Amino acid sequence: MIRRVATFIIFLCLVCVVPSLESIPAEYREFFPKEIREFFIGLSDDDRAIIKDIAKNYAFYKDENEVWDALKN
Repeated sequence: MIRRVATFIIFLCLVCVVPSLESIPAEYREFFPKEIREFFIGLSDDDRAIIKDIAKNYAFYKDENEVWDALKN
């Protein structure tokens, strides 16, 4: 459970800080699994805005399920 939450938080931070995958130095890109890289590249600007909003308001969510509900809406 903690591993999933930590992974999700790291992903949110990555999306909030990095405007594009190309801005990550090539030597660090290899550390991200292929699936994560493909998912990140496929995000639209609207998707990124939603994820950034959730990351900014993370303190208001009681648990992981509330975060997933916010992503779905």
